[in-house]
Amino acid sequence: MSDFIITGTSVIVRTLTNKVLLGLRKGGWKPGTVGFPGGKVSKGERLVVAAARELKEETGIIRHIDSLKYFTFTEDIVDDYHFITHYFIDTERMSGRLITPTEPDKCEWWKYFAREELPNNLFEPVRNLLIKRNCEGIWDGSI
Repeated sequence: MSDFIITGTSVIVRTLTNKVLLGLRKGGWKPGTVGFPGGKVSKGERLVVAAARELKEETGIIRHIDSLKYFTFTEDIVDDYHFITHYFIDTERMSGRLITPTEPDKCEWWKYFAREELPNNLFEPVRNLLIKRNCEGIWDGSI
């Protein structure tokens, strides 16, 4: 097992109809899985700043940190790596417009999914959040 904990952030971007934005990971770690925009927090970086940075880097979506609301975290051990991922809700709703990957070497596509449309190949921390936990607020728009 790794000697340290990896701290990451993810942003849950939703449409007006409560679909969530997920991307197909390409290259890097766990290619072929689907997850939210996000990544590692740099030393000295605030969680919300990292979330906004990763959202912009991966999708081109620019958000002020005030529009990202802290939601929850997951703790996962995957392939000898210990992750703590902090999730933020983007309080600005998307129209559902197509998002073009801004890091095509890391992400094949970005698509919106309703709860009943979630793909089977979810990235493990995302699966643990969306399926193993009861996150009704994501789907019913109450958060």
